Formats: sequence, structure tokens, C-alpha cells
Amino acid sequence: MNSRFFLAVVTTTLLAFFGGWLIFGYLFADYYMSNIKEAAKVLLKNPPVMWAIGIGNLAWVLLITCVLQKTCCISFGKGFLTSLWISFLVMLVFDISIYAFFDLYKIEFLLLDIIVNSIFWGILGGIAAMVLG
Repeated sequence: MNSRFFLAVVTTTLLAFFGGWLIFGYLFADYYMSNIKEAAKVLLKNPPVMWAIGIGNLAWVLLITCVLQKTCCISFGKGFLTSLWISFLVMLVFDISIYAFFDLYKIEFLLLDIIVNSIFWGILGGIAAMVLG
């Protein structure tokens, strides 16, 4: 790991935090809230725990950046596609498992969540790859 790796992690983590706020907390907030079942809304923390969001973003960025570095993805396109597929598969496992075991969301929510998150993290992976390059 070198200075470019750490720069990619810091840059992408900051973009993930603020980009996530913009996309999930503002642009898609109404859609997400309308597809969460009433019983699940009672469990939501308001406001959410910001440090936990930051650590979650950092962990995801570390995973993606490590994969990008190991696979020599140093262009936006390769970083985007690699991160898109990793994110798609992980989100698919997570969201479908949540749907299988808990009555929290409507299936339409999960399908859009998988797509939006995959594209979001794909873009961030592209940026991380550019910084690595």
C-alpha cells in the first residue's frame, strides 16, 4: 500500500459519505420511506448514527480499493465496472437475505436499492481507480 492507496481511500470515503447523503438522504429519501413498512419505520434512528455511517463507508471503500489495486484497475471505466459488479453481488446477497428473513421492505424497494447502490458504488470505484492511477 502506498500514498496513492491512502489518498484513494480518503477521497472516496469522503465522496461516499457526502454523496450518500445527497442520493439516499435527499434524492431518494421519499421513495425509500414510502417503501419501508410501518413497523420498520418505528425502528429507524432519527437522526442516524453518523460515525457508524462513516465507518461503514470506510470499510466498503477499503474493500473496493484493495480489489482495484490488486486487479490493476487504474482507469475510471475499469474501476467503475469492477466496483459495479462487486457492489451488485454484495447488495444482492444483503438485500435478498433481509427480504427473506425480515418483513421490513417491499420487494420493489430492494430491486431499486440494489440498482442504485451498484451504480453509486460503481462511480465511486471509478474515482478510486483514477486516484490509484
